[in-house]
Amino acid sequence: MRTRQIILLCIALAALTVAGLLTVSNARRTGAETEDYPDGIPWLCTNPDCGAEIVVTLDEMSDFFLENPDRNSLRCPKCGQYDTARAARCPDCKRLYPRQLARQAGRSVCPSCRNSNAPSPEGSQ
Repeated sequence: MRTRQIILLCIALAALTVAGLLTVSNARRTGAETEDYPDGIPWLCTNPDCGAEIVVTLDEMSDFFLENPDRNSLRCPKCGQYDTARAARCPDCKRLYPRQLARQAGRSVCPSCRNSNAPSPEGSQ
């Protein structure tokens, strides 16, 4: 009888441990954003035939790069290509543009409206 109680106790502890791990994992997913990226991280497909605007959560981006360590850009969900670049959203025209292509004199300039008050590439969304 005592052996059976020990086995049941071990099973109950194992079940509680699994439930705790699942709860922590799920909590990490739901609290994924930071104040720097409240709406997710913007990317832009640079394929000339596509141009899709992509916004991913920190977890989605982290999971992708953990699963694809040899990639330096996300896969575009619209065209399927890996021609994507981190983007910044212009505060005036609200369009996304590739951050690395819009640098002028150390500042970020929106290529659509030429706004020089666009967020800097280092800390932009």
